[in-house]
Amino acid sequence: MADTLNDIHLAYGDSVYPLYKVIGPFMKNEPTKDEVAKFDNEIIELKNNGKTHDEIRKIYKVGASTVAKSLKRSGGKVQKTGKKTFGYIGMVLYDRAEDKVQCGICGEWFRSLGNHVFQKHGMTAKEYKDRFGLYYKTALCSKEVSKKRSEAIPEQFVKYRKSKKHIEELVVANKKRKKPHRCGVMQGKNKHGLCDEQIKKRLLVVRNMSNKVEMSDVTISDVHKYDSPLHMHLISKYGKVKSVAERFNLLAGGRIKHQEIDLISKLRTFVLKNKKMIKTKDVDGNPNIPSVGTYQLRFGSWRRAKMMAGLDQLLAEVKA
Repeated sequence: MADTLNDIHLAYGDSVYPLYKVIGPFMKNEPTKDEVAKFDNEIIELKNNGKTHDEIRKIYKVGASTVAKSLKRSGGKVQKTGKKTFGYIGMVLYDRAEDKVQCGICGEWFRSLGNHVFQKHGMTAKEYKDRFGLYYKTALCSKEVSKKRSEAIPEQFVKYRKSKKHIEELVVANKKRKKPHRCGVMQGKNKHGLCDEQIKKRLLVVRNMSNKVEMSDVTISDVHKYDSPLHMHLISKYGKVKSVAERFNLLAGGRIKHQEIDLISKLRTFVLKNKKMIKTKDVDGNPNIPSVGTYQLRFGSWRRAKMMAGLDQLLAEVKA
C-alpha cells in the first residue's frame, strides 16, 4: 500500500521527511527476497558443518568475496525468509531533529550510512543503492555531514567540476560506459512523480481539477491542460488515458474523497490560473483555498505542501 507524507509523520514523527525532492505517494521497501536469505542460510549450515571458505566457494562456483559477503550479511545467524525492511523505495528518510538518516535494512538511524551498511550488512554503498532504488550519486548522509564534506572540498576542484572541460570529459566517459544507464530508477520516478501510485494520484488530481465525476470522462486533453509533464509521459508509454485507467485499476465513481488530493488540486489550480507561485497572502481570505494551517496540519509545513503539489515544475511549464 502506498503511503503519503502524513503517513510518514504518523509513523516516525513530524521531524522526519524525505531527504531529497520527491512527489508522493511512496511505496514501502519490499522484504528481503527469500532466495537471498535461503542462500545465506545454506552458507551458514555448510560453515557450521566444518566446510572452509574455499570448499564452499567450489560447491557454489562463486568467488571468495561472495561467501564472505553472505556471512557478513547474515551475521553468522540463520535468517527468516521475507525479513522486514524499513523506509520507502527510492527514498532516504531524514530526521531533522537528530540530523540522521535511516538504514533501510535494520531501521536504525545514523549520520552516515556508508560504513554502517558495509560493516553490519556486508554491502557496499553501490549495492545498497541498487537494493533500494537510489541514484549512485545520492549521498547516504545527513545534511550537516554533507555540508561539512562539501566545505572540505578544495576550491579549485569545485571550479573544475563546473568547468566546460569537466562536462566534456563526462560526455566522453558516458559514451564509453560498458553498462547501460540505469533508466527507471525508483528515485527518479519519485522525483518526477512517475511510479504507478504517483501516476494514479496525479490522474485523480486532474479529474478533480477538470470537474469530472468519473475517470472514464477524463480525456487526454484534460491531462495536457492540467498536468503537461504527465501528458507527455502517458502519450509516450500508454497512448490514452483510458488505457492508463485500466492499467492502474481506476474505478469509475463519485467525487474524490481524499483530502490530500483536494488540497493539492486547489494549489495547482491557483498557479495554473494566475501564472505565479502561490503565497500565504494569496490564501488568506480566499474562499476557494483552505487556510495555511490546514496545509501545515496535513503536510507538516506550507513549504512541503507546495513541494508535494509540484508547483515549481507546474509554474515552469506555465511560463514556458
